[in-house]
Amino acid sequence: MAEPREIKVTLTECPDATPKGKWAGFAKGFESFSRIISIAAVPVVLAISGSMIDGSIKKQSLSREYVQLAVSVLEEPDTNKVKPGLRSWAADLLNKESPIPLAPDLLKELKSGATTLPESNVGLVDLPPKGTINNGLHEPSVAFLLSVLGKPGELTPDCSPITNPRLKDLVVTADVGPFKTVGLKPATDALTRIFARVKEDHPDLYASVGSAGMLCVRAVRGSRGSFSNHAWGIAIDLTVGGILAPTGQSRVPKGLQVLYPYFKAEKFMWGAGEARPNSMHFTASEELVRDWVSSGVIPSQ
Repeated sequence: MAEPREIKVTLTECPDATPKGKWAGFAKGFESFSRIISIAAVPVVLAISGSMIDGSIKKQSLSREYVQLAVSVLEEPDTNKVKPGLRSWAADLLNKESPIPLAPDLLKELKSGATTLPESNVGLVDLPPKGTINNGLHEPSVAFLLSVLGKPGELTPDCSPITNPRLKDLVVTADVGPFKTVGLKPATDALTRIFARVKEDHPDLYASVGSAGMLCVRAVRGSRGSFSNHAWGIAIDLTVGGILAPTGQSRVPKGLQVLYPYFKAEKFMWGAGEARPNSMHFTASEELVRDWVSSGVIPSQ
């Protein structure tokens, strides 16, 4: 049997791969240039991405508004009030946006006015005349709320934590019926009563109502020097059918108009009565806040 042979392996270092001479300077310069380009590209990429996302959100919002308009047109039973061309446009738009296309016969009947859509809560209706909304109630001024409830926290552009110990003890997470929300306890108690009545009278509307926010310690949008009523958890923004009504519009989702008398009965004010209508917004009135303080629901300062 042959004896095993000894195999020797010698490891040698590879030549230095680092560029030498004039190439070293070029490589170092190119590396620095690449890093600068990479860093500079980050905000550009973020800006493009942000622009694309913002554009997509705006497009979705615009589509919802057009669908609302189309629905309100197709709900109108009086063919004399809607021109044939407008009805035809509304039917085509609704058919285009619908995940399930309308049957050809139904589409034809909607265009002719032979068939109308059943009345919905998202169809647009005209606001009541100015001066007829919130009669007998007064918007609580920031000075009044600061004097009665105190400063809720830091005045910031976006939501920040509530830091007032007196108010903090009164903030609750409450199931008010169609959704859960965070706000001042007497305000959420009122919401619970409101939606209990809405559920009894309008179960379809009750099922379609959502919240776009209640407690949010921040300044009024577009202002840096004035607290929003949301900062005290006494105001709420509502959606109907997942749609948030834009501000400044004279036509609003019907569901919000149906909700208004229920809120007024609890001394809440409707934002549709503001100089620039804000129909998604409902807030406790000055009269209601005074009731809370005088009854001891909110301890006096």
